[in-house]
Amino acid sequence: MEKAATKLINPRNCQKLTGYSWENLLSLTGIFGFHEKSEVLNGSVFKYLRCEYMNEIVHVDIETDLVQELYVTIHLNSSKIIFNNRVFSTNKLKGLSLLKIISQVQAAHRLGFQYICLTAAGNPQTWPELCGYFVWGKYGYLMANHGEKIRFRRLMNSKSRQNKILYDLLSDKPKGEDLWKNEGFEWSGIFIITSDKNNKSESTSLKILKEVSVQKGLTINVQSS
Repeated sequence: MEKAATKLINPRNCQKLTGYSWENLLSLTGIFGFHEKSEVLNGSVFKYLRCEYMNEIVHVDIETDLVQELYVTIHLNSSKIIFNNRVFSTNKLKGLSLLKIISQVQAAHRLGFQYICLTAAGNPQTWPELCGYFVWGKYGYLMANHGEKIRFRRLMNSKSRQNKILYDLLSDKPKGEDLWKNEGFEWSGIFIITSDKNNKSESTSLKILKEVSVQKGLTINVQSS
């Protein structure tokens, strides 16, 4: 069988290739949480932008003045999954942007995606310069790997703590945060946008993100059916 060729996506061919408008496709990366939509769509913010399409999978690699690298893979087939492969901000944007997460989740929900996945990279022993292991759990990402869930429960038991998920531990400031900063580990994360494919029940991930958004004076426009 002949291997499908990789095709470059641009504003002119995006709809035909992917079935999504250029605006909708870029919205799935969360870039509109970093920059004004008009500046993204006219291309003025990009230092680098490459979009590739093959076999119903889109790879988007972005660099801007605020984003050192945003590399996202979007599965357009029936799985409807988004992978945040790399998310690195520049020194002009300290840490990860809650607005980026809100923007991406809202777009994913609107366009029928159910999951956003990533690696919450870093650990205090060997990768202290990476903070993903600490940050993503604050915004609704949950541990997806069974072995990592067991490891987390064992750590909680060893500290006589009752926290079931990382968000609960990090919400206990400063003790819980300090514990995870010192003894946390890298983990595979998943943001579950809805608890079922019919959008009828709100997921734990979305409840957490809404709670954090309210605390920051922000709103997230995602409603279950």
